[in-house]
Amino acid sequence: MIRYTETTTRGNSFKLKQGQVRYDVRKYMSANRVISAWNSLPEYVVNVEGTNVFKNRLDKYWSTLYTGSLL
Repeated sequence: MIRYTETTTRGNSFKLKQGQVRYDVRKYMSANRVISAWNSLPEYVVNVEGTNVFKNRLDKYWSTLYTGSLL
């Protein structure tokens, strides 16, 4: 995983970029599987001070994403 260094990213400012791999074993590692999910998160979910705040905002974001309503 490599962090994007460009400042013109959409979504959050902590986007990750998947590096090239030679073997399928590394391609399907859990760290590589979560990159697209992490990159799709909005800025207010990712840019927080602590883990509990991140977990609460992630739960709220996912609940609004799948139910279509704000809590």
